[in-house]
Amino acid sequence: MRININDKQNFVKIFNQTFNKKINSVNGISIDSRRIKSNDIFIPLIGKKNDGHKYIYDVLKKDGTICLDEKTNIINERIIKTESNKKALLSMASYWREKVNSKIIAVTGSNGKTTLKDLLHHIMKNNFNCSKSAGNHNSTIGLPLTFLNCKINDQYTILEMGANEDGEIKKLCESMRPDYSLITNISNAHIKNFKSIKHIAKCKSEIFTQLSRGGTAFINVNDKMIEQMTIKSKKITFGINNDKADFNGITKKNELLINGFSLKIPKNIYFLAESILAAYTICNTLGIGNDKIQDSIKSFIIPNGRGAIINQENYTIIDDTYNASPASMKF
Repeated sequence: MRININDKQNFVKIFNQTFNKKINSVNGISIDSRRIKSNDIFIPLIGKKNDGHKYIYDVLKKDGTICLDEKTNIINERIIKTESNKKALLSMASYWREKVNSKIIAVTGSNGKTTLKDLLHHIMKNNFNCSKSAGNHNSTIGLPLTFLNCKINDQYTILEMGANEDGEIKKLCESMRPDYSLITNISNAHIKNFKSIKHIAKCKSEIFTQLSRGGTAFINVNDKMIEQMTIKSKKITFGINNDKADFNGITKKNELLINGFSLKIPKNIYFLAESILAAYTICNTLGIGNDKIQDSIKSFIIPNGRGAIINQENYTIIDDTYNASPASMKF
């Protein structure tokens, strides 16, 4: 994985601040030595099968490269020694957060994170200067990297946060300090890494507990585990066919009636009704008008492998091939 650095001037400042170093230029950051270009920063990581430190010598052959190093005894003016390269990456993201002027919207959940993030961005980009984290890079490695590529002067930045183990959401929130947070749902997806579904819920709930009192939590009241979470910040609720919710989406054929407004939904994405209601709740709260939301819903294209409907002769094929779990396959 490699990212380009768009705001080079500000990034150089935070890099030098993080490492007490003096560099003058940078092109990108990579955790893959094969993708390194001149004036890149290489962050070697220690994995189960491979160790990026083995490739430091190769990386140094490229002009102007910088290597973080938590392990070797290599001495070179372009090597920066760290206690932990992962912690160093999170530190850079924390300094970047101090520079970023935009409000941060954080999304997590067992299913539908990437689709909701992309849907939110699709609506918001037509109304605000808005960035989003790339692809499904939502880990304590991938998210800080893609966050460093987000624009400093946007009005909003939408970040997808994942958790494969205890405490990951908390670490990400501590670095990126969201202003708004939402959990799509809680299910037993990826449960092999957790003790129980209650443990999953506890880990996901950190996206709410890390909010400041001035932040806003968007609560899916159709998910009982989310509804029961303790929220100290302001909260706004949404739910399908749930008259207790602040935003109640009543399902009808190819439309959602949301607090009196009829939102028309193309047939091929109607199965995303709950995600569409979540996106509507956030966008309406931020002041985007109904007509603008409606126009964006009509032109939304589902991310690859996340539920696209393909009609082939007499067959209907549902392409949910991206890491699909039983919960994500339910209509």
